[in-house]
Amino acid sequence: MMCLRIHNILRMRVGDAFTLVISNCDNNKKDKGNVHRSALLSGFKRVIMVSAPRISTAEKEKYIHDLLAQREVLREGCLVHKFNLRITSYLERNKLEQRVASSVHIDSILHPRMGIGMYMELLGYGSQGICHLKHLSLPYVKVHVQRANTGAFFQQKIDFKKKAKEENLMLNVAKEFYASKEDAAAYVEILIKYYRSCVPAERKTKEIEGDANHDFRMAIACELEATSVTEFANVVDAEYEQALMALIG
Repeated sequence: MMCLRIHNILRMRVGDAFTLVISNCDNNKKDKGNVHRSALLSGFKRVIMVSAPRISTAEKEKYIHDLLAQREVLREGCLVHKFNLRITSYLERNKLEQRVASSVHIDSILHPRMGIGMYMELLGYGSQGICHLKHLSLPYVKVHVQRANTGAFFQQKIDFKKKAKEENLMLNVAKEFYASKEDAAAYVEILIKYYRSCVPAERKTKEIEGDANHDFRMAIACELEATSVTEFANVVDAEYEQALMALIG
């Protein structure tokens, strides 16, 4: 699965399917991230409640708890909830494509009460499963889509300046890792581009040719070729998809 950046999320269209990843909320913290994640989870709980059979209130709470537990996945030491969704309405997309957005439109995006965004269908719940994802909530969640086998492997947005200072370079690498959280293929891409930015291609070739471990280093160089990396990324992505489908059915 590919972890989308915010600028890619905003370009999604009606009918696009994706997986929304929400970290568990800490009720003891009142920061913005917890508020947005809690609101989204409450929306999904309402959808599940509507589809619940006619049972008592106590049984409904257990029913919702059990269904949410089925969507819990342990990722990098933290529990997250994953929801498979499809965009059903996105009226603001055309405005976002304008070269210069109006101040009124920007204010409507950032206004906590107006909360413009996209409407989504929780897959498996039909027309009753409509939820709202505000643009204001995007920094606090992750959006994953299936990585196409025929699509480009490298993302042009991931790039490191070759002459950057070491501390600036490492800071940018850390930011890219955070933005690509849970995207194994993106991790590989970041490491490759970091390596290439540290050592120019001409220098790498000379070092390999003059090294006593020439054959070993040439083997590593072959592993870093784009074709090999793409094949590896597809295998890893398939493993993640198979494990996820086994968990959520």
